Amino acid sequence: MEHPLLIPKRYLLPMAVFGLVVVLFGAYMMLVHWNFGDLTGNIVIDLGIVFSAISWVIVITDIFRNRNKYSVFWIVGMILFGSITTILYLIRRKEKTN
Repeated sequence: MEHPLLIPKRYLLPMAVFGLVVVLFGAYMMLVHWNFGDLTGNIVIDLGIVFSAISWVIVITDIFRNRNKYSVFWIVGMILFGSITTILYLIRRKEKTN
């Protein structure tokens, strides 16, 4: 039996993409030394990591709840490639609809 995600996919996928984009933008801000008042690259990266970590924890929980033969590969991919694997998992995951 397939368990549903803790947060619906229509909310979780944009949150994971947003987290990745914000982290990349924060890294760019640090490279070019941009500051917008008190908003620095470090703060932007921290914000992106929070969104990415929330989606990461929910996807890890979903992988353990819905065991299949590729679970280990998804976990290893998330450890090695982080948010990109999280986004790919959410795109490929089939939602069970009644």
